[in-house]
Amino acid sequence: MWAPTRALCALCEQRFMRSSLPGVVVMKRVYDVRRRWGVIQDSKKFHAPSLLYGTANVEQTCSSILDRMRMIHDSIMHRWHQQPPSRSNDSNLDDIAVNKRVRQSSTVCSMKAQNALDPDINRTAHTKEELQPWWEIDLGNYVEVHSVKVYLRDEVSRLYTAARDLAANPGRHTSGVYPLHICISMRSGIGRDCGDIVASSVSSLCVTDKVAPLIEWVAPQKSRGRFVRIQSEGRAVLHIERVQVFEAKAVIDPVVRRQHFRQKLQRAAICASALATTVTPLTKSSRVAVSAANQSVNKAESEYQPPSASFFDPDRAEKKRMSRLYTRFKSLLDARAKYYAPEKGADEEEEGENPL
Repeated sequence: MWAPTRALCALCEQRFMRSSLPGVVVMKRVYDVRRRWGVIQDSKKFHAPSLLYGTANVEQTCSSILDRMRMIHDSIMHRWHQQPPSRSNDSNLDDIAVNKRVRQSSTVCSMKAQNALDPDINRTAHTKEELQPWWEIDLGNYVEVHSVKVYLRDEVSRLYTAARDLAANPGRHTSGVYPLHICISMRSGIGRDCGDIVASSVSSLCVTDKVAPLIEWVAPQKSRGRFVRIQSEGRAVLHIERVQVFEAKAVIDPVVRRQHFRQKLQRAAICASALATTVTPLTKSSRVAVSAANQSVNKAESEYQPPSASFFDPDRAEKKRMSRLYTRFKSLLDARAKYYAPEKGADEEEEGENPL
C-alpha cells in the first residue's frame, strides 16, 4: 500500500521527509511555544485534553528548539522554587490527600504508600533501591491544586543506600533521590517513562538539589489535574514521611452570593404558590393571606440595604440573609395554614354574599 513520503512538522508546519521527523512531542508543548510566538490565539479548542496530550512529529531543528524551551522552563521553575511561596499563607486550605488511593513502585518492610498520608511521623513510605522510584496519589476527581508539601527522609535513605553499597555487589551505584520531579497530571503515570510523564503533565517541578527536609511547591494558577506523582530521575531509594495536597478555593463575590440566595428564594416561593393553587381553588381568606405575605416579603426586600464594600461584614450579611429567608418562609407557611383552615366568619360572609 502506498504511503506518503512527506509529512508536516507540528511546530513550523513545513513539509519534510518522514525520515527527517524523528522527534515525538506532546502537542501541549507545541501550542505553548506557538502561543508565545503569536502564531495562534488562545481558544477553547486548544484546552481539550484529547488535543493537548496527543503526540506529533517534529523536525530535528524544531525538536532542539523545544528542548531549549524546556530547559528555560526548568531553570525558571527552579529559581521560582528557591523563592518563598507567595500564596501559601492561607490557613483555610484543606488537605485533599487524606483517604485517597495511593501507589508506589515497590515496598520495603511493610512501609506501604498509604503511610505517607498518615500524620504519624513514625510511619513512612519506603521503596526499594531501583531505577526511577515513584509515589503517586489519585485524587479521585479533577481538582485545581494550590500547593503540594513533601516531607522526605533523605538521611535514612542515605544510610540505607550506604549499607546496600557495602553489600556483595560492589558495582551497585545510586545517584541519590535528586533530581526529584513533582508532577500534576490528568492521567496516571504507571507504565510510562519519567520524561514522558514530565512532558505531558499539567504542571511540574524539578528539584535538582536538597533545599530542606520540607519541599513546598506552590503550583501555578489553574493547575487542574487528578494525579500527583513524585518520582526520582535516577537510581535511588525514595523514602517519604508525609505528603499533603491542598486544593485551591475559589473566592466568591458577596454580590454574586446574594443574587444566588435571592434566586433560591424566588424558586421556593414559586413552588409554594404552585402547590397552594393546584390543590383546591383559593377562598377569599386564603387570597387575602397570600397577598399579605407577598406584601411583607416585598417590604422586607425593599428595606434591605446592602453593606458597602469597604465595611462589609460576612457574618452580619449571613445573619440578614437567614432572617429574610425565615421571614419569607414563615409568611408562606402562615398563608398556607390559613388556606387549609380558613376562618369560619370569612366563609360565612362569602356564602352570604353568594346565596344559592
